[in-house]
Amino acid sequence: AVSAAAAGVAVAKVSAPFAAAVAKGVLGNWLVCLAVWGATASQTVTGKMLAVTLPVSAFVALGFEHSVANMLLIPQGMLAGAPVSVPQMLFNNIIPVTIGNTLGAAVFVVCIHYFAYGR
Repeated sequence: AVSAAAAGVAVAKVSAPFAAAVAKGVLGNWLVCLAVWGATASQTVTGKMLAVTLPVSAFVALGFEHSVANMLLIPQGMLAGAPVSVPQMLFNNIIPVTIGNTLGAAVFVVCIHYFAYGR
């Protein structure tokens, strides 16, 4: 059952259209960066836990993409028997999601921080 689920996840991740993968990457990395930023800003362990839990939970629940996580999930599915090749993994997921992750970090985190605080 676990290997069938892993294979299904891998197939689903490489089946998304390029623009959808980029958009999911933008939103996914925005939430990941928000979690890191919130944890860094918090002074207490409880605050750090809450700052990480809420954005990461939203990231998972909404099905967003992160290239580093996909570098584990897709090969895991491939090892479980998913009919996915390495070029499919790279060109249908890793590259568009990495583009989206980079845009998400640059636009939603760095630019907003710069305009808000001027530094």
